[in-house]
Amino acid sequence: MPPGEATLQGTAAVSGFADSFKAVKNFKASFSTPEIIVGVGGDIGFSVSTATLSFDGEDGKTVTENIRDVHFWRKQADGSWKIELDVWNNAPVAN
Repeated sequence: MPPGEATLQGTAAVSGFADSFKAVKNFKASFSTPEIIVGVGGDIGFSVSTATLSFDGEDGKTVTENIRDVHFWRKQADGSWKIELDVWNNAPVAN
């Protein structure tokens, strides 16, 4: 669920969206995931992250965005975990 965008569903839609970042000049991202919670049954969970994204704007100057991100995970039959839902938005701007 990218902010301001249509909800993406399916592997092809999500992959296409992720691939679009390859076209962004000097795109960089760093993530911090200080919180991971697994449900009592051990098969679902969520993680809360923050990220700093930077890239070259149209004027050539570096644009920096701070975001917050929540991933909802489901454990697969083979023991691996896959994201079921990814929701993010911009973090508040510090004054």
